[in-house]
Amino acid sequence: MTARALGLLGAAALGIALLASDAHAADCTDPVYPEGQIIYNKTTRVVQFCNGTKWIIAGSRGIIDLSTATGNLAVSHLDSGTNASTSTFWRGDGTWATPAAGGSSQWLNGTGSTIYYNGGNVGIGTTAPNAVYALDVTGAVRSSDIFYAVAFQPSAGHGLQWGGNNKITGDNGTSYIAFTTNGNEAARIISSGNVGIGSTAPSAKLDVNGPAKFGADASTCDGTTKGRIRWSASNYYEFCNGSAWGPFKDSCSTCTTCKPGIQVGQECPDGTVFAGFSPDGTVPLYTTHCDVGYDWNGSACVDNAGVADTYRWNNGTSPAAIVTGYTNPATGKSNSANLAGLSNAESPYEAAVACEGLNSNGRIDWYLPARDELTVLSNAKTAIGNFDSGSWYWSSSESSTANAWRQRFSDGFNGGTNKYSGYRVRCVRR
Repeated sequence: MTARALGLLGAAALGIALLASDAHAADCTDPVYPEGQIIYNKTTRVVQFCNGTKWIIAGSRGIIDLSTATGNLAVSHLDSGTNASTSTFWRGDGTWATPAAGGSSQWLNGTGSTIYYNGGNVGIGTTAPNAVYALDVTGAVRSSDIFYAVAFQPSAGHGLQWGGNNKITGDNGTSYIAFTTNGNEAARIISSGNVGIGSTAPSAKLDVNGPAKFGADASTCDGTTKGRIRWSASNYYEFCNGSAWGPFKDSCSTCTTCKPGIQVGQECPDGTVFAGFSPDGTVPLYTTHCDVGYDWNGSACVDNAGVADTYRWNNGTSPAAIVTGYTNPATGKSNSANLAGLSNAESPYEAAVACEGLNSNGRIDWYLPARDELTVLSNAKTAIGNFDSGSWYWSSSESSTANAWRQRFSDGFNGGTNKYSGYRVRCVRR
């Protein structure tokens, strides 16, 4: 080859010289030059550099024009005196930089490294990102679009935190996920899948430590909704048995009194049946298993041949012409007692007398229900049972001179009708 020295703009500042291939030095042979030397091979028409043992074609690594570089470019094995080494980076501002300890830095902010890359793991705020995590962040992370402040807290349970007192945390040791609002743990899921509300060690699929509330549910009861619980319009709980909604029932055999929490349709120890609450929702209301004229044999209502099945509101006088004045629609106790005590051309007031004289389950404080109390019974007819749904029932509430309130249990309709008609009677007590 013909030896000819070539110059390159900026080469002197970088300590780089382009020499003909017939120059003389050591380390690389054919031609012989020292490590770091760059030459132009006129035979093969390529730029080569000496890596200390052999000549390498520069084109295989790429040719970089440092005079126009703007990023941080790694440049190694340059024969440049003291400005470059195997771990030195060329910065776009025309200076050399050496990364801080902790891995080869890929991002710099001019004052020191804040993001580190180490063997496939990225660390933010840490110079030694944990090998378990692809991204290891020490400190808070903020995203204006999603979270206000998300904090990863390995010391207090791995998780997310925002707004200061709201967080989702977990722990690998006991395998749980906890949900905290306003600084108080609200719910927890443990490794078994059990969910605790107010409980940190739930022992069932849903373990609630405190009161729970169920609302109305208009869905059809079938195989897909079997087991659901709902609060009915009649003010008692119902459950779906797979084919129909029905009340919770319990013989209450271990009770000494009708305890608080008893469900509509349950039998009390004295044999009476809980019917719900008075129209104002404050007083428990009880009834019998059967209409007047029928006896309860423990499983069904049996017709008592010696007692009438239907009763008139007055004594059958038609048309009624006496105003009794007993019109209270909410409670029939006074209506019923006063009607039974009347002595006039239209007495006895048969329906009221039938309840006032009833002795059932050792109780003698029965009375003919008022209009709205009768509605309580109608709404709970399925839970209580043994009503004749196609019949009308008398109330103790007078609606006019000639009429009194009655209710049809097939659809719950009520209205005034003449007092001399004969209808069924179901008594109540408080």
